[in-house]
Amino acid sequence: MLNEILAKLNPREKLIGIGAIVFVVAWLFGIILASWSYGVAPYTFSENVFSASGGTGLGFLGLLGAIAAIVVIYLKYAPNMKITWPAPIPVIQLGIAVVVALVALYLLWQNFSNSSATSGCSGISGCPSWPMTDWIAVLGVVVGAALMVWGAYQDWNLSKTAV
Repeated sequence: MLNEILAKLNPREKLIGIGAIVFVVAWLFGIILASWSYGVAPYTFSENVFSASGGTGLGFLGLLGAIAAIVVIYLKYAPNMKITWPAPIPVIQLGIAVVVALVALYLLWQNFSNSSATSGCSGISGCPSWPMTDWIAVLGVVVGAALMVWGAYQDWNLSKTAV
């Protein structure tokens, strides 16, 4: 059944789906692998940087939005599903994608504003330094959100001209 649904997707919906999957994978990557250690032995601490910079707070809203985009695409093409949508599907997808993109930009901003390179404590013993895994996660979230917005915008623009 999944192959049947994937065969029905247009390129813009595929782009939205790929972006959503990239967002979800990057978010999970950040939650699982983006940790840092600070302090001087024997008082060292470890913390998840991605969650400290908003990944589990507002970032969870982005995760829900990415999942919602996939669910909307699934429900649109699932057999035996006749749904009366409150708005045209391209408008719903664009709204979801914009929310996800705003969350991704917030996470990127938080990452830049809280990293040791921009916080003024660079070079101090025990000062935290954001790990590369955190930057990879944030860039993945931003790329996924950008793909979602681009695909949703194209789909919305095409549906607007078709009417």
